[in-house]
Order: sequence, then C-alpha cells, then structure tokens
Amino acid sequence: MHGLLKANTHFSDGPEILPDWNLRLNVHLDGQGYDVLLRDMTDDKCGYAALTDESGVIRQSKAINCEI
Repeated sequence: MHGLLKANTHFSDGPEILPDWNLRLNVHLDGQGYDVLLRDMTDDKCGYAALTDESGVIRQSKAINCEI
C-alpha cells in the first residue's frame, strides 16, 4: 500500500479496483506470462491506460489521436 496519494482509498473486488479505474489481468494458459491493463474509466475522449506484462515494463497508452 506504499505510495497511495488518496486519503481513505478503498479497494474493491473489481472490476473497478479503485474508483473510476478498471483492472484486467490475463494469465497465459501455460502459466508462464501475464498481461495487465489498468484503464481510466473517466477518460472518454482518449481512453488512457497503463499496461504491463511479465517483462516488467510499464507502458502508457491513449487513443491514436491523443497525446500522452
């Protein structure tokens, strides 16, 4: 829980792990990898999301016509 900036933050069972954020986890059938998508549900225009996989690199994304 280190690094949370919001006071009184409450986690839920999902799919919204934090208010207005959607978390999706896909585990590969062989158990050797995963993909995680954390999406801002309030960003209707650009669809901001953060993604990562077993490589550990965190990527940011938005719709193609929006700047990060």
